Amino acid sequence: MDKTRGPIKVKLLKDLLRIDPDRTVDFKVLDIGGTRVTSTFIKDLFPGSELYYANIDPHSLNDVEGAIIADGTGLPFRDECLDIVTSFDTIEHLVSPDALVKEVHRVLKQDGLFALATPNLADIYSRLAFLAGYVPFSYHPGDHMFGCAIISGTRKGGVHKSVFTFRALQEMLEYYGFKVERVEGYTYNDEFYRTLTPHFESVGFNKLRLIMNILLPVRLKECLVFLCQKS
Repeated sequence: MDKTRGPIKVKLLKDLLRIDPDRTVDFKVLDIGGTRVTSTFIKDLFPGSELYYANIDPHSLNDVEGAIIADGTGLPFRDECLDIVTSFDTIEHLVSPDALVKEVHRVLKQDGLFALATPNLADIYSRLAFLAGYVPFSYHPGDHMFGCAIISGTRKGGVHKSVFTFRALQEMLEYYGFKVERVEGYTYNDEFYRTLTPHFESVGFNKLRLIMNILLPVRLKECLVFLCQKS
């Protein structure tokens, strides 16, 4: 797979969903926590499907067809009515991530797919920062960036409350009735995030991070994307 052109994250998701190409057409799909910008990626991933987008912020999905104002922990769908659910960079913001996983399991049909992307608490950079006495880069223990190796503690933050390691996320998904089909990794230094946030500036050593994302085993990469099947 070419990881040098276009958003790595989108390429990974397309590749993961090729387990069965027929799953990506003419199905009922829900994206949890997305925005108007990310909805364009979802449309590209699932051409010809019936698409819904859920976000608790009413302004995040302005003018998006299929938008629903809802929390991922309380979805306005009946049991077993969806074929595919996606949730990218959302679960780490929740105080109760278990509630989201259980709710996704409820609304998915038997053998339905769940694609979940989130930062990795134990990526290689966070492991090094932890040894030096700093918090992992993707975890924010307070309302500011306290204990961060790069960003000052006076900067507002506090958005990532439930960040998982590879092992922890796999165990939770399996506990709530999902079979993990595949896992891949990606980096925040990616075109996806520059498109999502035009003023986004990744922190230092950009080329090295891109190279490391190719070379590192998935458990050490900055972010993880799990493809699961409801069992």
